[in-house]
Amino acid sequence: MSVRSKLLTATAVVVSAGFVLSGCSSSEGPAESEGPVELVYWTWSPGTAEAIAVWNENNPDIQVKTVDMGRSDEQSAKLLAAMRAGEGPDIFQAEYHTLPSFVVADVALDISDYVGDVKGDFTDSIWNLVNLEGLTYGVPVDVAPMALFYRTDIFEEAGVEVPTTWDEYRAAAQTIVEVRPDVTMTLFGSTDVGQFTGLSQQLGGSWWDVQDGAWSVHIDDDANKQVAEYWQSLTTDGLVRAEPWWTPEFSNALTSGKVASFPAGAWFAGSIGNQLGEGNDQLDKWNVAPLPVWDEGDPSGFMGGSAASVTTGSEHPEAAAKVLAWLSADPVANEALSNRAEYPASKTGQGALSGSPANGVAAGQDDFYSIIAEIALDTADVGWGPNANSVFTAYRDELGRAITAGSSWPDMLTKVQDFAIEDLEESGFEVN
Repeated sequence: MSVRSKLLTATAVVVSAGFVLSGCSSSEGPAESEGPVELVYWTWSPGTAEAIAVWNENNPDIQVKTVDMGRSDEQSAKLLAAMRAGEGPDIFQAEYHTLPSFVVADVALDISDYVGDVKGDFTDSIWNLVNLEGLTYGVPVDVAPMALFYRTDIFEEAGVEVPTTWDEYRAAAQTIVEVRPDVTMTLFGSTDVGQFTGLSQQLGGSWWDVQDGAWSVHIDDDANKQVAEYWQSLTTDGLVRAEPWWTPEFSNALTSGKVASFPAGAWFAGSIGNQLGEGNDQLDKWNVAPLPVWDEGDPSGFMGGSAASVTTGSEHPEAAAKVLAWLSADPVANEALSNRAEYPASKTGQGALSGSPANGVAAGQDDFYSIIAEIALDTADVGWGPNANSVFTAYRDELGRAITAGSSWPDMLTKVQDFAIEDLEESGFEVN
């Protein structure tokens, strides 16, 4: 029995969004009508809006209206409320970690029959981001393979090489902080779950998996605990600061040369580039390298990215899926994404960027996109759960307490694990 059918028969509650699984239309959808089709696409992505404008110019029979749905963290409540009222869109953007919640809520349609032809343009690990138990509920649009961004001037001043292992990263941090006491090796995200999960994916640290509709949770397994212990030790030793991101203090530290490196998704180049501003002389002081590894051959992890899915309420699911197949793999669509610092998920889109200048920091590094493309070919398999939003909140709360109290980060993960299991069970999900 599929994850959707098993969970829907249990009428589970999606606690992370606060809605009962009801009120959505059948996943079958009405038959496609002849003639022009009008679709509505909810997205927060400027790159997607630009790509869809190109689609509309060249496809008069299928016209798509994009609607800015606001911040991605506001998405779940808005979309579920609209679907329950019968006013949802045909297509919606979803961060990968939220997609399972939309599947079990009967919001995301199984489009396996419509998009199989584009599957080959994605690595298995990227395609798996839109699959649950063999069924496809979206197409990958942009991804954020993790890399190491670093300040070439700070590394040169300290006389250290770019680290290729996490042991070398610690050693480099010790040297840099000794030479430049005003610099921290990085800012570990005390409120950003994506950085931690992306780092733990190198060791196989996937937090959820599902089989025959039953969920398993692995938040406090050995892989995650090893990563938590490592980063806590760096903060305890004064080599790294753990603090919230996107505050004025965070931005100032990054843009004033007080941070030596930053392990992050590919989006970091454009994000920090926007804060520095075009023409800023610090843009060229950043370079990118593969993420350090624990052991030779370790993959990289994902830190963000999003899919596009068709809703179960769409009256034109086949037309909507056709748009998504184009958006995910067409070179023109991928170019629109990259123009907005969104890294394409498809191999075609990634290959087209090779040799192009970075959009943001590392703009002077000729092989920037070649390095990111190589990383994207070797990323870890990862699974997300239907209560990811509430579990992420628990992680932020528990990590904040551990940092304040100076208590164990690995023990913090056990508390989050216990919460995740209890939350699933109380919501009616079967848990192994």
